[in-house]
Amino acid sequence: MEPRRATLAMNDDDARAFAGAWVDAWNRRVLTSPLAARWFARDDGTVRGAAELREYLDVGFYHAPDLHLEVQHTLVGVEGVTVVYTRENGAVVAEVMNLDAAGRIRFARAFYHGLVLPEWPRD
Repeated sequence: MEPRRATLAMNDDDARAFAGAWVDAWNRRVLTSPLAARWFARDDGTVRGAAELREYLDVGFYHAPDLHLEVQHTLVGVEGVTVVYTRENGAVVAEVMNLDAAGRIRFARAFYHGLVLPEWPRD
């Protein structure tokens, strides 16, 4: 039996370019643009639960009006990429994104160090 070799989701240069574009979209707050829409796994560029996502973004931008991300590292895996970045408040974040074959985000998880989360508004 011949050993199987895993194929990475992208090369290091592509990971840096992906992270740069992703962080730029956050910094410009254009996450509903066609650029950002191509990262999500549905062909029509929409996100499941778009209303909740918009609410999440609105609350986040309200509590972080000076939000600014800077890429520190990118890590490539078999099914995706991890972007390690710093925020304007000094927090360090590792955003782990699983991608489909077209390079769109299927789902993401974020891990934080030094971040104080805002209180979510109540109904």
